[in-house]
This record gives sequence, structure tokens and C-alpha cells, in this order.
Amino acid sequence: MTKLGLPVIPVSETLYSWWNILITLALAVGMMVLYKVMKPPADEPIREFIAPPEEVEVKKEVKDMVFAEKLDNSYAINFVFAAVILTYLGLNIQKMGFNLSLNILAMLLLALGLLLHSSPAKFVAAVSKAIGSTRGIIMQFPLYAGISGIMTGSGMVNLMSSWFVAISTQHSFPAWTFLSAGLVNVFVPSGGGQWIVQGPIMIKAASVIDADLPQTIMAFAWGDAWTNQVQPFWALPLLGIAGLGARDIMGYCVMWTIVSGLIITGCFILLSFL
Repeated sequence: MTKLGLPVIPVSETLYSWWNILITLALAVGMMVLYKVMKPPADEPIREFIAPPEEVEVKKEVKDMVFAEKLDNSYAINFVFAAVILTYLGLNIQKMGFNLSLNILAMLLLALGLLLHSSPAKFVAAVSKAIGSTRGIIMQFPLYAGISGIMTGSGMVNLMSSWFVAISTQHSFPAWTFLSAGLVNVFVPSGGGQWIVQGPIMIKAASVIDADLPQTIMAFAWGDAWTNQVQPFWALPLLGIAGLGARDIMGYCVMWTIVSGLIITGCFILLSFL
């Protein structure tokens, strides 16, 4: 029995179940069909990749900048972000003492980096020059961690999950679990972190309405992986090596996210009639 008072479910009933293997096969077929349709014409010339030349900085007068450019070149943005980080670090030290960890050190260095650069644009340019293709991961993941903390700490994950539970029935619950996990994953892109917050809610609800527990678990896992396809941080190192940007693959990612979502949802709906 688990801490939730539920039986331990073997992987033979989840990952290696006949219906989960069927979903995997349906996705494999769907992917081949979709990308066969999306394949460029055979007579379309293949473009050779040529590394773009270094961008020459063009300075603009403040009066000639649009609002977004003014924000990009404003020290106030750097100062506000750094002040928020340093305020948190100060409160953390006051409460927990000087508990220096890798997370605390990373936050401190981020705050110092922001304070020592005159604008967000200058900071991004310096990071790009220093670490190249890994800049997306290093700069964006701290922001995602903050979004994740806000979502979990404010109770928004519980609220969203409870809404999906409220509109579910015994048979439709796995399909709704898949969709809710996909939605939450957009804001909390950590499989383990999302399971800790959302998993117990869905499992308890499944046991209360007598929904299929193995299907609920796998629906959650599929949902968590589903929307990762439209936030391809997993591809950032490869894109950096290939000299591509996220925009170059986003069209394929979005189309497959739509098609795979329809396939998985359809499979769980069909399973509800068996």
C-alpha cells in the first residue's frame, strides 16, 4: 500500500499494458503520416546552412525607440529583477541563516550580472557571447522555476486540477487527467515537481469516483510529456549545434502537439467504453 492508502500498481498494468502499447503504436503511425504530409516537395532546393555573420550593433536614440526597445535598453528593468532576487535572498538568510547552496549561489550571480549590465539587451548579449548555445537553458530555466513556485505556492495547480475533477465522470476521468496534466505542464515543466503537486490530487479523485487507476497514472504521464513538445528546451543544445533557432522547428512541434493530443485523447475516450 502507498502513503495514500492505495495499492501499488505494477508497470505491467501501466507502462507495459496492452492499451498503453496501443497508444504508442498509434502515435508512431500518426507521426509518420503527419510528417509525410508535411514533407517539402522533392524538387524544392536544399538550403545549405551558413553560419550568420556577427550582428553589427546599431545604436538608436531613445526618442527613436519603440516602447519594447526602451524596456530592452532600460537599466530599471535590470534593477527591479535584481532587487527582487536580493530581497528574497535577504529574507531567506534572515529566516534560515547563511545556508549557501548551488541554488542560492546561482541566484546571487544572476542578480549581480543584472546589476553590472546597463540593460536587459546588454545582459543577454553578454551571456550569448559567453556561453553560446546554452544561453537559453541557463537564462530561462530560473524564470521557469519561479513560475513553477508561484503556481504551486499560490494553489493554482490545485485549483486547476480540482476544476477538471469536477467536470469528470468515472469513465471520462483519464482523458480529463491527460488534458489537465498537459495544461499544468505548460507552467510547471518539471515532471517530478508536477507529480508531487498534482499527482496526489488526481489519484485521490480517481479512487473516490472509482476511475481506472492505471489509466489515470498513464494519462498524467502522457499529459506531462505532451506539451513539452511546444516548449522544446530539450532541443536547445541540439539547435545550438545545428545553428538553428526554436522558430525553425516550432511549426513541426505545434502540428505534432495538436495531432498527438487528438490521438491520445481519442484513445482514452475509446478505452472508457471498454
